[in-house]
Amino acid sequence: MRKIVLASEGSNGDLLPILAIGQRLMKSGNQITICAPPNNEKFVKSLGFEFIPIGIDFQALLTEHADKIMGKNPIRIMRLTISILKEQVQRHIKDLIRVTKDADMLIASGLIYAAKSVAEYRQIPFKLSIAIPQVLPSNEYAPLLVNSLNNPPWLNRFLWWGEGVFQNRILLNTLNEERRKLALQPIKDIRFHLLNDLIIPADPLLQKVKTYPQYNYMQTGYWHLEEAEIEPSVCEFIEKGSPPIFIGFGSSTDPNSLQTKAMLNEVIQKSGHRFIISKGWADLGVGLENENVKIIDFAPYLKMFPKMVAVIHHGGAGTTHCAARSGVPQIIVPHAMDQYRWGDTIVKKKLGSSPIPRSKLTAEKLLQAIEQVTTDETIKRESKRVGELMQREDGIEQFLEGISFK
Repeated sequence: MRKIVLASEGSNGDLLPILAIGQRLMKSGNQITICAPPNNEKFVKSLGFEFIPIGIDFQALLTEHADKIMGKNPIRIMRLTISILKEQVQRHIKDLIRVTKDADMLIASGLIYAAKSVAEYRQIPFKLSIAIPQVLPSNEYAPLLVNSLNNPPWLNRFLWWGEGVFQNRILLNTLNEERRKLALQPIKDIRFHLLNDLIIPADPLLQKVKTYPQYNYMQTGYWHLEEAEIEPSVCEFIEKGSPPIFIGFGSSTDPNSLQTKAMLNEVIQKSGHRFIISKGWADLGVGLENENVKIIDFAPYLKMFPKMVAVIHHGGAGTTHCAARSGVPQIIVPHAMDQYRWGDTIVKKKLGSSPIPRSKLTAEKLLQAIEQVTTDETIKRESKRVGELMQREDGIEQFLEGISFK
């Protein structure tokens, strides 16, 4: 029996794919320990895993700084990210060295800059996964903090160069100081150190990785978690009328909850559709009272989405993949980072409407998008076709076949 440590820092989008790998490895008889922020303890333990808290409560952090994150201003997001990462490097080194004693492998996801150094110190195999194809440099797109999607190649090259210089300036000395304490050789470049040999669990049917030749990577299908059943009361709501529209913004937070509530209420009153609203980290829909609305705490996406007529969401990698795999049209409301890329992908693949940035979302725009995705035969046909293709793939098996524990 192998002892495998799975570590994640960030949002649910970072954690859930790691848990999916953990489920499969645990079924194979491996001892699995999950390391994640403390706000995830209840959920992780409910899946039968050993849980050890590391890092900070990201839900509380993102709620506190929701006004900085929502929007397209990279400077505001960057300042927040810097303040987190420098502190987290030291914290993760300490925590993960303790947890990985006698471990046979370390698999990480999200913002864990120190994990690879810990695996090197322990002399065990290491894999980092990020479910975002554009996390690797390319002439074809800008870094994730820059949300302009149609730059010329020369500008994208310059932006990637600047991002690399910036990362090294803010984190290289901190990481190398911690490596020195572990008697490890210093590294020269943060990005190459972390992202070379990256695992990208993002279905090529949606986005293929495009990067410079010097980066090695493995792209697989998305890693889907084995889900619980839909709650009986939710099933009853779904079955008593026409197929609903799902609304959920996942781990995204909301600095203007009252305004959002009023907007959603207008959409519900005017659209003629029924809705299931997932609260998420923003407590979306709380306080709405309407017979055509069901507010839920938890949504098993792969079991719920096929019963929907459309899915409105923030554009996280996991929700985008679940909606696409379910064959359901999408309306993406990007809040930050890679969500703008997934929104662009969905419209180009004819799987949904043009994305509506969260900072520009209005009831009128959302009503127009709902009308489009529920009546456009091309969108409905392509969503069904791509969903059927994605259902044939097993991204977890692709990953496990390609790794070695030696």
